[in-house]
Amino acid sequence: MRQYLVKHATRLFKGRQVNYKPLLVHKDDYPPLIKCKINTAGHKACKVWNDENERCDMPEDLRDYSLVGVRVHFRSLWLMGDSCGITTDIIAVSYTHLTLPT
Repeated sequence: MRQYLVKHATRLFKGRQVNYKPLLVHKDDYPPLIKCKINTAGHKACKVWNDENERCDMPEDLRDYSLVGVRVHFRSLWLMGDSCGITTDIIAVSYTHLTLPT
């Protein structure tokens, strides 16, 4: 993405230099994470299905669940001051309850 923005800076940003804020976050020895927004209410609320393929409400704490499927919408390019990035929304989630080893 960074190369695309540098190549098309004249068209996109009228030639200004901008700092790209990447979607992927890399920290120490952890696997990379992607930053996404989840709408929990309103007409753009994330649709949620449980492990029995039944539509349900978003769980209070997603850390208790394993995400089986996630649909991500790459919505727009944002620009604020000298920074820019991609806006992403999670629009659908399918999960199963975690079974911890005993």
